[in-house]
Amino acid sequence: MAEHNTDKEKHRASISERLLALTGLTVVVAMSGYLLYNAIWVEDTPPDIQVTIERIEQNGQDFLVIFEARNHGGQAAANVMVQAELRTGIVNTEAAETILNYIPADSSRKGGFFFRQDPHRGRLVLSVSAYQKP
Repeated sequence: MAEHNTDKEKHRASISERLLALTGLTVVVAMSGYLLYNAIWVEDTPPDIQVTIERIEQNGQDFLVIFEARNHGGQAAANVMVQAELRTGIVNTEAAETILNYIPADSSRKGGFFFRQDPHRGRLVLSVSAYQKP
């Protein structure tokens, strides 16, 4: 009986193996290009955190203010202190604060503040007062 398998046929890669190798190569080249692009052209700016109110909803007897803190900077920020102050009159002020553990560069995190008074009936001011380098 003649053997039909030659050395070339044993080592020839199937179409699926070639496609898998090409896919792997494409992923490696794309990741290398992305890392090179970030290393050369993306600025390593400090955190630039902007806080916006997403919505206000009643939660039992309290009011919940949902916010988003977005880091527009090129560096991450840790232990971000976000403060909220509700001013409903000259003397009448209610304040709250929270710490967001980590906000990566060009990313955001959400949180919430509880207030006894209705934020719709006053002036609500959100701010970032501090952060740490991770």
